[in-house]
Amino acid sequence: MHLLFTDETNVVQSADAKFFAYGGLIVDAAVVPTLTRDISGVRKAAGYCPDDRLKFDTHARPKHV
Repeated sequence: MHLLFTDETNVVQSADAKFFAYGGLIVDAAVVPTLTRDISGVRKAAGYCPDDRLKFDTHARPKHV
């Protein structure tokens, strides 16, 4: 089985946004536990708490990061 993880641009809807991008990543379900562990390690090393949102938008970064 494969899983599709998707995300879109912009955390908050804005009239100033001139574009919309939507992307996804297809992952074999067998690698999800390893992927989850590795991403958790990177988040922790970067100062993210478990409940912090991880977004590409630098303005969405938590204050403590």
